[in-house]
Amino acid sequence: MDAAAYAYHNDHFDIAMENLKKESEEAWTWLSKIPVHTWARHAFDTNCKTDLVVNNLSEVFNRYILYVRKKPIKTMIEGIKNKMMTRNHEKRVGAATAGWEITPHFTEMLELSKKYSRFCTPRIADIGLWQVTNRKGDATHAVNLEARTCGCRRWDVTGMPCNHAVSAIIKAKQTPEHYVSNFFKKPMYAEAFKPVIYPVPGQHDWTKTNTPDIIPPQFYITKGRKQEKRRKGKFEVPKPKENSRMGTITCSNCKLQGHKYTSCTQALRPDLLIRKNKHVVWKILSICLQLFFCNYISAIFCLLCSLHQQLQKQLQSMLQGNSLLHNQVQGKLLQKVLQGNLLSHQEQLHKMMEKEDQHSKGPGLGATSTVVMLESMEKKDLQTTK
Repeated sequence: MDAAAYAYHNDHFDIAMENLKKESEEAWTWLSKIPVHTWARHAFDTNCKTDLVVNNLSEVFNRYILYVRKKPIKTMIEGIKNKMMTRNHEKRVGAATAGWEITPHFTEMLELSKKYSRFCTPRIADIGLWQVTNRKGDATHAVNLEARTCGCRRWDVTGMPCNHAVSAIIKAKQTPEHYVSNFFKKPMYAEAFKPVIYPVPGQHDWTKTNTPDIIPPQFYITKGRKQEKRRKGKFEVPKPKENSRMGTITCSNCKLQGHKYTSCTQALRPDLLIRKNKHVVWKILSICLQLFFCNYISAIFCLLCSLHQQLQKQLQSMLQGNSLLHNQVQGKLLQKVLQGNLLSHQEQLHKMMEKEDQHSKGPGLGATSTVVMLESMEKKDLQTTK
């Protein structure tokens, strides 16, 4: 019966009903009389975007009002109103300050779909149209990204991309969060708690009328203790006692007893990892980016160090080459200067000798003057070389 109720596709539903008929024809007859759209997922309306086949919502609300449920009707309604008035305000404030864009429960569902999408092989048929096959190759579904539908009908019913759709979305280089239904995003969540339950004045401020007062009903006290706890079903598993030890806690990650997933030593599942980070995706991204940038920066630092060493070696070699070149150039320049000085001295000597020959009266005086001039020019050359 569970297989028939939880089947998303009509073919799987028919197979489950046939198996149920083989096991118990009486149960099959009783179940066939109930309208299918009230208990089977494959017949649910796709506008509601829910696949719940149990009454967990009503059970949660029943537990929420448990302490005022057994009181008189006026006190009970007043107590429920006070709890809902405060709860709606807390939800509005929480939605305004929340760091998530998709509600926590459905964020975990999407992370699991991402995990199982690795076992699917998508093939494109057209823009937005994909054919997805599982790893075994025994199931193939058509995924339409524009219509947001999948052949398994899980995306159609729940509004959350299934693993087939996620594999096609990732192959198309898009983000699966973009294809989540608006029912599970922050704006719709805030809109659900937007109505304000206004305070109601007490009985002393009620408007007085001419009509007779309403008398409270008369209570009849019966013998024995009142039944306050819910009557459990015949096959319902009883809950553990309140004084049970922590050793009975089972880890949802490794399935071992004695600890929770928050202290588990094994690698966490994607849904539990995002739950541990309080459903804030940027924290996980920041950790990954930190690890990436640390490795990236360390690689850049090593590269810069090696480049610095190479540059130092090149500079040293260039300086050594420049010093040798400088010495060579300096020697060549000195040679040119000396050659130029000698030529200029010879020209000056030649001119002076011509002048002395013209003005001198005797050859002895001209010779002695030229010798003195030569000695003075040699001293100047020695000073320049030094």
